[in-house]
Amino acid sequence: MRSLPLHRTLLARLSATVLLAAGCATSAPGAAAAPDAPAAPAATPTFPSAPAEIRVAVTVDDLPRHGPEVPGLDRLAIHRALLDIFARHRMTQVYGFVNAGRVQPGDEAALRAWVEAGQPLGNHTAHHPDIGKVGIEAYLADVDAGEPLLAQLLGPGKERVWKVFRYPFLWQGTDVPSRLAVRKGLVDRGYRIAEVTIDFDDWAYNPPYARCLAGGHPEDVSALEEMFLDSGVEQLRWADDTLRRLVGRPVPHVLLLHAGVFDTRILDRLFTAYEKAGVRWIPLDEALADPVYQREPDPPRSWRGELPLQILRAREVKGFLYPSRPDALLERFCR
Repeated sequence: MRSLPLHRTLLARLSATVLLAAGCATSAPGAAAAPDAPAAPAATPTFPSAPAEIRVAVTVDDLPRHGPEVPGLDRLAIHRALLDIFARHRMTQVYGFVNAGRVQPGDEAALRAWVEAGQPLGNHTAHHPDIGKVGIEAYLADVDAGEPLLAQLLGPGKERVWKVFRYPFLWQGTDVPSRLAVRKGLVDRGYRIAEVTIDFDDWAYNPPYARCLAGGHPEDVSALEEMFLDSGVEQLRWADDTLRRLVGRPVPHVLLLHAGVFDTRILDRLFTAYEKAGVRWIPLDEALADPVYQREPDPPRSWRGELPLQILRAREVKGFLYPSRPDALLERFCR
């Protein structure tokens, strides 16, 4: 049975903030919530009437294969569409994080298009493993397995460029000791860590979008678009307000997106909405140069999720407001 079109009232209810404990679940599909109990709610964030400048670096995970395809858009077309959007918004150094072990025949052309457009590539492991299932040794071996293709694509003398790492699922371990062990293994290999501050599960919109088109219900796509934009802007505001409160100053952000087919349809509108909210696009190198990415969380008490969540847990904040995510609804959408 297909889903009914969503109305503004439902969208508003979906995007309302909810109180979560500091160990809330992350963007990893199927991730379980930590057993922290919620305490007294924090004060509702307030935002300035005029947008303050928010610096944001854009990153894209799961190149070259993420989510379903739709007729007329193969992997090369998806990458080119994303690159065109970045160019329209004058974005530089949009890192694409590659799963080298998922490359299929013809996919290298999509990755080469990324490099030819002047955008860099980084390591996302070869096969996107779940560290809780494979263990530290196999996980680091999968990091190593992702390197030959990156070295080939970027060319000689570019190791500093591609030795930037993004954790699959944003899981850095299974506990604090494993987090520290994996981090040491990455640093010993010469990697910089591409932490994330803004994540609204954009990946979850790609399967329902493909289902809506395949099922002949394009009218439902407008609801997906509205949900995506509402969630993306809300997460931007939450992350910026939270980090300003925690750090005491503006912090450059790292936005997590995915190389999916729905992203090619909606990102131009999302980026325009971000610009209206005060966003200025910056290179990832500029964001990671900020001291907050070197010293936080301190001490680490968590091993998953966006950096604002990790800092909240490090400081043992027991209750805070966090934007809801409609992943469960998206699972049922257009079925």
